[in-house]
Amino acid sequence: MKTEGRIPIHSADPRIEESLKGLPLAQAIRVLVQADSDAGIFTYDHNRTPFYQVSSPDESVRFVLQLREERADRPKEPRSCPLDLAEVLRKARQHWFTLRLCGREMVALANSYPFLCSHVTLASGAHVPQFWRSGSEARTRANMECAVRDLYQLAAALPTFLVLFNASREVGASLPDHQHYHLAELPTGFGMLAIQQVAAKQPSAPFMPIGFQADYPVCAARFTGPEETVVQAATDFLHKWESILRGAATANIIATTEGGAVATYVVLRNSLFRVAQGFHGVLGSMEMAGLFILSSDYEFEAVRERRFVFSRMWGMLGEVRPPEAKLML
Repeated sequence: MKTEGRIPIHSADPRIEESLKGLPLAQAIRVLVQADSDAGIFTYDHNRTPFYQVSSPDESVRFVLQLREERADRPKEPRSCPLDLAEVLRKARQHWFTLRLCGREMVALANSYPFLCSHVTLASGAHVPQFWRSGSEARTRANMECAVRDLYQLAAALPTFLVLFNASREVGASLPDHQHYHLAELPTGFGMLAIQQVAAKQPSAPFMPIGFQADYPVCAARFTGPEETVVQAATDFLHKWESILRGAATANIIATTEGGAVATYVVLRNSLFRVAQGFHGVLGSMEMAGLFILSSDYEFEAVRERRFVFSRMWGMLGEVRPPEAKLML
């Protein structure tokens, strides 16, 4: 079975294998999610999910709040890894398929605590850490490059999807012992995310800094162009960040297709700045992009009382903005 682009499906759950034959990757993901939805495992329905939006005074930037009470139920320290295919097969509930990504086997699983449409977790077939840091500087850089390349190829194969990578627990990875990416689609009519809205104000360029001139509350860069150009430029950017912050350096990465081309956003993070006052949990890739996923009672109350105004959300993101980012330009 072949997918769009260069990403082949390698094997599949016998229950859905026949349904996946000949499908591009996006459609294969939808079949997988539908199978888990029919089994009561995948529970996301954007028509039943409350969304709220707040805009800047000039309406040029829009943050979105999504209420997902189920996300609060995620196990914080599971006894066994729910991303290991052997564990999935042992439980025999979730449907799955595997694919080859840059020569490595990856396992696709519908996310049990979804926050967007067609939300799938794509996990490494091998039980390897999420974070790229290694005892060897060369190995660390190679791991960074691997993550950026993976996201680029996935975004190219999935033009309607967001591809997300939270590099470490401190920036949103709830299962940091097993490397994984999030693949998901925004609801129809959602429009651009806030970080994209800011990028759209600037002339398009292969390297676009965001947030360094107070145009966005966190510091990031957008990379576009051919795969090899983006991979090397984004890896250089991450490697420089590592050289500045050392052990505290981490990042969120978001890749998606914009105007027919892949755009990769690298958000600089300091592992010491992971939470914001008034937000339950750790700020991850979605929050960095401008979509806040709320799951606690006090957050819901704040929404009802209209305390999540634009300036407050801008300030919440600003609380995790690393002051050392100014050294990157």
